[in-house]
Amino acid sequence: MVRLAAVMVVGCVLSATAWAADRELALREGEKRAFKLQGVTQVAVDDASVLDVVSTAEGLNVGGKKVGTARLLVLLKNDQWVTFHVTVGGSAPDTGPVAESLPKEGEVLRLKVGERRVFDTPGITRLPLLGAVVYEVKVTGKQVELKGLSPGQGTFEVTLVDGQKLVRTVVVEGSPPRPTAVRPPPQPAEPVAAVAGAMLVVPVSGEVLLPTLGVEAVEVDDDDVAEVRIVSDSRVVVRGLSDGQTTVTIRAQGQVEKRLVTVEGPDTD
Repeated sequence: MVRLAAVMVVGCVLSATAWAADRELALREGEKRAFKLQGVTQVAVDDASVLDVVSTAEGLNVGGKKVGTARLLVLLKNDQWVTFHVTVGGSAPDTGPVAESLPKEGEVLRLKVGERRVFDTPGITRLPLLGAVVYEVKVTGKQVELKGLSPGQGTFEVTLVDGQKLVRTVVVEGSPPRPTAVRPPPQPAEPVAAVAGAMLVVPVSGEVLLPTLGVEAVEVDDDDVAEVRIVSDSRVVVRGLSDGQTTVTIRAQGQVEKRLVTVEGPDTD
């Protein structure tokens, strides 16, 4: 009788016209993600052609089957319902992860080693890199990308324009990549400080340090050529990825500065 009642409730909720999810979830077509959720007794999806869901002893395995949206309802042992609104995006490899909302306050932000997740965070004024041993972070416009580096736990904190602080615990799971023997890079181990106003020349796999007082946000036009990250409120690091030119935009103390960056590989002559 309990299972029958639960199925009837699922059908009623999925058919309701006014429906709001507890959580937003974004996946790519073909992507699979595991979620820890204790005490799952029943799951229901309103469009099984978009989403594949399997319950396990530890939670849920969710996979995006095709582009679209679906609603997912989960019944726990304590008779609590957890609902998800899931968006499945295209599988184009050059667009990166689908942007999603930050987990709610008190929820853990989970990553696997090597996994990248992008979050919509409009109105960022400052992004301290707390817990950067286990993850790395990159700011692009109104979005923040996190990538798991090594197993462990850290803290992710952003400050918005209205002074509000958003703090989330980050847990990175999985095994660290096996170390491989590589040649030492030709550049110094520490980033080289750049001359103010000059064009930046960065070697491939090298880094250049930009002292920037009160840095608020950074952006790079071509992230295949270089990447840029904030390492404190007064320092920005530009890293060369491949030969080419791009432009780095830095916003600090209400001012915007654009720097031309040239990335060069080692001289083979």
